Amino acid sequence: MKKILAILMILLIVSMISVAIAEPEELSKETKDFVKKIAEKKGINPSRITNIGEVEYVEWPEKINAKEIDDTNLALYEVEIDDGKGKPVLILTASGKEKKKLTEEQRVYSRQLLSFGFSGEIQEGRFLKTSGGVEGSFEKGYVMIREGSITGILTNLEVVEGKGRIEIIIYKNGEVIGFRNILIADSPGIKRDYDLQSRNVVIFEPGDVISTYVKIDGDVILRDVNTLVEITTD
Repeated sequence: MKKILAILMILLIVSMISVAIAEPEELSKETKDFVKKIAEKKGINPSRITNIGEVEYVEWPEKINAKEIDDTNLALYEVEIDDGKGKPVLILTASGKEKKKLTEEQRVYSRQLLSFGFSGEIQEGRFLKTSGGVEGSFEKGYVMIREGSITGILTNLEVVEGKGRIEIIIYKNGEVIGFRNILIADSPGIKRDYDLQSRNVVIFEPGDVISTYVKIDGDVILRDVNTLVEITTD
């Protein structure tokens, strides 16, 4: 492993007489400029570079021990130089494909929690209040500032007495979105539930209003509802 890391940390230039160049897609200007900068740091005049091509992984010269290196980790480029010697050089560096892959995999997502709740007893359905103490409605709630998706909801409440079914329903612009908490009131005490959802399933747009409603089925008295709705944005 240390050997692999050591190779990844260096830029290697070696001379070569002949090598098989991939039949490849044309290298981007960004990649060529990157290779030229490396060559320049090693004393090669960029103005004398006549061509840059990527070498196929399976064709790497025997002097380069690449048995344990994935071809998505490194890229080998052949640089042809007009220096009168007729010998190109090889430049071993991080693969542009790998860097692109890492960029995609390491995208940063922001998660936020929208706080809803109600302090006191509840015997019938009602909208929960926001953290500012404002009771929600079909039109009142948290306004979304950018596009994203709802990825979680959790609820903690206390059943005072009775039996039945309690639902914490999420509304978007006054419409039920189908993602909710369900709690069964079968005895007095603290009840809790949490549910997760993948990104880009329950989506919202800038300007959408998110509110929550507690629905009670049965002869149940509950109190002190705390609900958090998790939203995820890019």
